[in-house]
Amino acid sequence: MGKRRAKATPLPESREELLADLERQTGRSFRTHDDVRSFVAEIDAERTRKQARSKSVWQTVKTTTLFALLLLAFVQFYFTDVLLQIASVRENTFFVPVKHEIRSALDFIGRG
Repeated sequence: MGKRRAKATPLPESREELLADLERQTGRSFRTHDDVRSFVAEIDAERTRKQARSKSVWQTVKTTTLFALLLLAFVQFYFTDVLLQIASVRENTFFVPVKHEIRSALDFIGRG
């Protein structure tokens, strides 16, 4: 099942047709050149606001991501440094003196 395609409408060729088509699509009536210019300025300002908003959102996302990556890099460096220091600690052997008499474990429990 194919997609339904909208029928192409021919583009207006004259200024009058273009203005009538713009009035039909926007629902406004344009009386003078200033009306058309102010409408175009409004559309341009709206587009600029949308782009600025989108840009600020992406800037926030980018800054947050970079901060999180920096924090992750610091934590990774810290753990790597600690593990390296643990691995480089020398081995110490301790001798604990033991009494010569050997007792059974049952003596400690109270059965012996």
